[in-house]
Formats: sequence, C-alpha cells, structure tokens
Amino acid sequence: MFNVTIRFRLIATMAVMGIMLTIGGLMGIFGVKNSNSIINELFAVQMPSMQSLSDSRVTYLRARVLLDRAIAHPELPNHADTLKRIDGYLVDAAEDWNRYLKLPMSEAEKPVVAEAKELLDKFLKEGFMPTLAATKAGNIEEADKINAGAMGKLYE
Repeated sequence: MFNVTIRFRLIATMAVMGIMLTIGGLMGIFGVKNSNSIINELFAVQMPSMQSLSDSRVTYLRARVLLDRAIAHPELPNHADTLKRIDGYLVDAAEDWNRYLKLPMSEAEKPVVAEAKELLDKFLKEGFMPTLAATKAGNIEEADKINAGAMGKLYE
C-alpha cells in the first residue's frame, strides 16, 4: 500500500520526536516563568505582609500578657518597668502594623484590612488603653473589671 523507505521512516520519526521535544521545552519554559512569577509574588508581597502581621500580633499579645501580669501582681517591685515595657510593645506593634499597611495588597485584601483596622482601633480604644490607664493610675479593681469584661469581648 505505502511504499515507504526506512530512510523516510527515520526522518519522520525524528521529526515527530523533534516536535514533541519542542512542545515539551515550550511547556517547561512556560512553567518556569509561571513559577518564577508566583515565587516573586510570594517573597515580595505575601511573606513581608505575613511577617509584619505576625510581628504586630505577637507584640500586642506580649503587651496583653504584661498587662494581665501588672493587674494580677501590682505589688511586684518591677511594676513600673512592666508598664514601661507595655508602652514600648504598643509602639512596636503599631510600627509593625503600619509597615504592613504600606506593603502592596490586593483589592480583595483591602476591605478585610479596613475591617481589621477598625476592630483593632476599637480594641485599643475601648479595652486596652482604658485598662492600661487604670493600671497606671493604681486603680487595679477598675482595670481588672475592664480586663475581665469589655476587653475579653473585644479581643474575640
């Protein structure tokens, strides 16, 4: 039916293999470019964002733990130092949060960040700062009342 020589078969086989190698190579190049863009997004945007948020969260938690300690044990000799450390943690946490806000973010992330900022401001204004002020004023009963009541609900 087909009178095909071995030479033609070898040429056709090599041509098909060359086409397959070219397609595979192009797919590999596309895959590597896609991976590079995803890795760049991860390390340029997402990792710094996660680091800033994590640092801010941990620092606010440290301040909260120290405030609980200051309320529970106002008689300790380092009570004034503890209150100063809380102030320092609040400054550090605010810096971490502001560093996060300066990083690029997606449009989907912006409303979530706005809501988180609103909740954080509410927590600080209605819970943490009044508790800290009462503790600094020596009104431990009032600080404990705010800490056990309003601040716990705001923290959730």
